[in-house]
Amino acid sequence: MKLVVINSEQIAIEPDIPQEPNEYYVSGRVEDSASQELIIGAIVSNGGNWTMTNDYGYFVLKSKHKLDQIEVFQLGYAAKLVSLKGNPSNFLTIRLSNQSILPTIIVSQSSDRNSEMKEWNEGIVSTRFIAAVPTAFGDRDVQRSLQSVAGISGGADGFGGLNVRGGGYDQNLIMLDDVPLYYSNHALGLFSIFNPDAIRNIQFVKDNFAAKYGGKLSSVIDIHSKDGSFNTWNAMLSTGLLSSKIQFDGPLMTEKLACFFSARRTMIDPFIKSLTKYFKEQGGKEGETKYYFYDLNAKLSYLINSKSRVYLSYYTGKDFFNDQELLYTENDNNSTVSRNFDQLEWRNQIASLRYHYSFTKSVF
Repeated sequence: MKLVVINSEQIAIEPDIPQEPNEYYVSGRVEDSASQELIIGAIVSNGGNWTMTNDYGYFVLKSKHKLDQIEVFQLGYAAKLVSLKGNPSNFLTIRLSNQSILPTIIVSQSSDRNSEMKEWNEGIVSTRFIAAVPTAFGDRDVQRSLQSVAGISGGADGFGGLNVRGGGYDQNLIMLDDVPLYYSNHALGLFSIFNPDAIRNIQFVKDNFAAKYGGKLSSVIDIHSKDGSFNTWNAMLSTGLLSSKIQFDGPLMTEKLACFFSARRTMIDPFIKSLTKYFKEQGGKEGETKYYFYDLNAKLSYLINSKSRVYLSYYTGKDFFNDQELLYTENDNNSTVSRNFDQLEWRNQIASLRYHYSFTKSVF
């Protein structure tokens, strides 16, 4: 403290006010080095502090000490050490390279930091995790993969969607590219509408929902589709016991405008038709049953500048069921042939337009 003379009759005592320590920060975005797609859930650390990239691939890391370097890592990518020397803007564009590695078992002393990071990672479900879960008929499925997570179960006999911690399937908030979906299943809950090959990231939350998600009771499943590559064209065609798929993505304008398209359709129509026809004939009837479903995803991603991006997403999917029988009625004078059929269709169709702008180095 110090004495301050106000006048000949007054003396004031001014206490010493401790100065707040300087706070340093670094911000930026994390991208895939091959496609330039933004990576969600990547961990950015400087040893003492850490953070994660948000739903748009951006991050802000704060520290009370000057930052000289940071480390960035994400499952399925090679870890990268980034030096901050010679970067006065403190805004980084970090690109990670894909790395295929075998699962690693690490035995170490537990710490609060490791436990905290584990809790964060429990909310991010990677596409590699979906690929590692055993599949039915050789087809990966998002819904089946999530059922292997603790606290989640399916409905009776595998139908009915997801039940989280005893809640009902209608108590889950399911979103695709920020659009809520009110029915997310095919075949009455046996399969989900999400094509795993079209998914970039899944965020699954069982408790402590953010305010932006509203008031659902059981869980939040926030899914983002792929943006498409800004550099190279890629294509894929596959077929299996259950469905066939086609997919392609690439730059319409190099490093400026990217497109993504994916479609799948069941290929079991002929088998269902032949099987139901046989069983109806065994029962003395004539007829057949038809069933199929399909999904289609499309997306355009436009990079206006380093601060602005525009995304246009579209999804449509449909289930079709038709059962018909021929009935013969005979009497003394004539015979009558009639056809009875039941037909049922249900579908989803959504579109979203999203504009993302970085206001400052730390506000996205």
